[in-house]
Amino acid sequence: MPHDEQLGAVSPWAAIDPPRGSEAGLSVARLPPGILVCMIVRRGHPCFTVLIEVSHTGGLRAWGAVAGMFERWLAAQLSPVVSEARVESEIRRGRDSVRVRIAVTTRAADLGQAAVIAWDVFRTAAGDDIAAWDTGAATAVIQAAR
Repeated sequence: MPHDEQLGAVSPWAAIDPPRGSEAGLSVARLPPGILVCMIVRRGHPCFTVLIEVSHTGGLRAWGAVAGMFERWLAAQLSPVVSEARVESEIRRGRDSVRVRIAVTTRAADLGQAAVIAWDVFRTAAGDDIAAWDTGAATAVIQAAR
């Protein structure tokens, strides 16, 4: 390592070999010794978990009649983009409604794309029964997958 003339010591920054050519696409900033620099490199897209909560009308009996098929349709949508799709919980809301929480883990470029992918997974699983879902009151929480 070359010497740092100002400090009379060996500089750890002098050993950094900046990337060359267009394949790197990055530049390395020269910082004074003692400043910690971290760079996170991601290959591909990050993973997000989207929790969708939506009510199914008709109560527990109506939900029970379609729940098995809905869960099978969710599981059938696994792909390189969707690594998990499942019903996380079911909560009875009054006599005529069941609030269903669906968890979808997806690889996406950003939060917006993750939400669109998860919503498409839900709508595909709902299929012809989409009218029984209160999609106007649906909510979603998006977080980094663990």
